[in-house]
Amino acid sequence: MARKQLGAPPLSDTDSTTKLYVDDALEGFAPGGVYAITFGDGAATSYPITHNLSSENITVTIRDVATGEVVYCDVFVTDAETVTLVFDVAPALDSLRCVVFGPVGAGGAPLVSTDITDSTTTGRSVLTAASQAAARTATGSVSLSEVLWDDLPDRPAVVASGADTAAARASISAVELGGDLGTPTSGTLTNCTGLPISSLVASTSIAVGVGTIELGHASDTTISRVSAGKAAVEGIEIVTLTGTQTLPNKTLTSPKMNSILDTNGLLVLTLTGNASAVNSLIITNQAAGSAPQIQATGNDLNVGVNVVPKGSGLFRFNSNQVGTWSKTTLTTSATLSSVSGHRYVVLLDSGAVPTMPTAVSNNSLYTLKNIHTSDITISTTSSQTIEGSSTLVLSAGSSSDVISDGANWRTI
Repeated sequence: MARKQLGAPPLSDTDSTTKLYVDDALEGFAPGGVYAITFGDGAATSYPITHNLSSENITVTIRDVATGEVVYCDVFVTDAETVTLVFDVAPALDSLRCVVFGPVGAGGAPLVSTDITDSTTTGRSVLTAASQAAARTATGSVSLSEVLWDDLPDRPAVVASGADTAAARASISAVELGGDLGTPTSGTLTNCTGLPISSLVASTSIAVGVGTIELGHASDTTISRVSAGKAAVEGIEIVTLTGTQTLPNKTLTSPKMNSILDTNGLLVLTLTGNASAVNSLIITNQAAGSAPQIQATGNDLNVGVNVVPKGSGLFRFNSNQVGTWSKTTLTTSATLSSVSGHRYVVLLDSGAVPTMPTAVSNNSLYTLKNIHTSDITISTTSSQTIEGSSTLVLSAGSSSDVISDGANWRTI
């Protein structure tokens, strides 16, 4: 930033010495109107620039936005309001900056001390504006002892009050254009829409209050606040480690889980791992007309499926008990047990007087074997029959499988 240091400070805001001092300060701000625009779309090689300075006596400069280097091209003064820039190669998107300088008086007359009528308030500034009146309206009046301005004509000039350079800057909390704001101990930037921020540094005591943060251009990625401790990217809430969240349309590849809960949060399945596991299950769904499948897989050549009920519980398929059996030796008078779907192997020895349970709704299988040296008679209950007879006689060493037909007993 360039800086113009004036002569002796003014005696007051109204005497002639002060007016001359102000005019001297504003002398550097007497050039004509200025128009600046960033352009380039990566396709066109010709760009009409409408500056509205109402003059063909203009100066045009073009620089590279990234490097600051001056760029040369063919410049045609189309009319008093427009110039046309022609390039051999289409400039990249928003890569160039064009500044058009008009003659003295273009865009409004220069601001002088007589235009400043209110000197009661210090710390005001004069900014580049469309016209003299607009500049005065935007900034109000100042009393002067320091003039600061930027080297680039399209940047605003600042006139500040103070006994010296430091005081003038302090009066308007000014820093050199393009510099850092530093680390203020307090202060609030209010309604700074579109303020470019290169980084946000965390503070242990002061929160940064922002509704949304745009990464890149506004059409790129937006981070927004959802609620306390929650944020969203492009409107989708970010998943947290401890939060209870619904994840629709997500594919979990090789997730590690120890349980699966239902929609009420109640346990459906517990998954217990084995550090040396090589065998496992495959559950496959099927198209219409085919049943879903549970299949054993693994490194072993032959892999079975072991279903283990808890305690005295039974394993059932479609409510029917499957795959359980027991063996007993009978030496007394007794009615045989009846557990649905169970297979009973009963060895009949000396003193055995067996009676079959009811055959109604009984789906158990009874294998009866006479291991005594004499015949043993098997009776029925409730006037039921075994192959049409009320009893079944097993000779020594013989056996028979007995099953219900729903009402009576049959041998197989």
